[in-house]
Amino acid sequence: ISKIVAVMEADQSRIDLLDEDKLNFDNNDAASYQLQADNAPRYQQALNDVNEIIEAFEGNLSKVQAKFETLLQVLTLQKVKDEARNHEQLANVKEQSTLQLNVINETYQSQLSKLNEQLNDSFLKLTVHLQSLQNQLKMVEMQQQNVQVSEELQSGIEVNNSNISQVKDSLSDLLHVLSSDNEQLNTFEKQRTLLLDKHKQDNRQLEQIKQARQQLQAQLLPDVDSLQYFLTNEALAAGWKDNIGRVLSAQHLARKDLNPQWGTSSNNLFGLQIDLEQLQDNDLQLNENELREKLAEVEQKCDALVQALAALENQINDLHKQIARQLLLISERKQALKQTELKLSQFNTQSDNLQIKKQRYLKEAA
Repeated sequence: ISKIVAVMEADQSRIDLLDEDKLNFDNNDAASYQLQADNAPRYQQALNDVNEIIEAFEGNLSKVQAKFETLLQVLTLQKVKDEARNHEQLANVKEQSTLQLNVINETYQSQLSKLNEQLNDSFLKLTVHLQSLQNQLKMVEMQQQNVQVSEELQSGIEVNNSNISQVKDSLSDLLHVLSSDNEQLNTFEKQRTLLLDKHKQDNRQLEQIKQARQQLQAQLLPDVDSLQYFLTNEALAAGWKDNIGRVLSAQHLARKDLNPQWGTSSNNLFGLQIDLEQLQDNDLQLNENELREKLAEVEQKCDALVQALAALENQINDLHKQIARQLLLISERKQALKQTELKLSQFNTQSDNLQIKKQRYLKEAA
């Protein structure tokens, strides 16, 4: 069929090409009429040839179509026969499969019944044997119960069991106490840490107050080579605290490296000439009475901080002692715990040995 279809398609392609040539021949424009008229006989002959070929192809196509329809009828009949044969074979296979499945099922049920019978017999035998062993075990246990070990061995077992119980209680108590001791140690260490932090903070504050006190003292009693001493003893610098003193800081007044001079040049500070490159900052100064009041206030704060630091140091020392005692106590607890664990291990070993002796004695007595 595929070959016939291919031939038909090839013939149809050639017919289409000839139809296209005929169409092109019929559609020539007016400009080529004379040329076509001159070639008319040749074109007519070619057209006749084309028509003959088309008629021949159309005849072949009719023949091919007739053959194709005949072949199609044959194939349709063959398909019907094949389907009938397949249905018949399928029915036979199903019937045979059903028969074989029935045979397999009957064989399986028979073998399963035999296997169940064997298992029941084996289970019954094992049950009887197990009952026999259980009876023997009960008899042996009764015999062992009736057999009394020596009083010395039984007393040793009871004493050892009592010792194990006591050691376990002691071990539990030691663990509980050790846990409490560790918690107390942690509390002491936290308290010490807080006090040490407070001590450092107060020390820093005390240093600041001491520096402030030193500055105030330096303003009240300036050093001989300081800038304040120079201004205080310079006759031309009378009233310097009302102008220069409000510009320069206490640190500047106490410095000895400013090379102070008194002059009238434009490059001065209210008449004071100093080495400006040495200056870093400035602040407003107090008068003498204010300085003394400020100094008294600073002295009071300094004394209070000294007392607070002394109290903190006492508390820290007490905590050091408490922590040392607590560490010693924990060390003693741990040593006692090790000794108790060693005793428990010894008693357990002794218990194992006594049980071995008891089993050997009961075995020999039986």
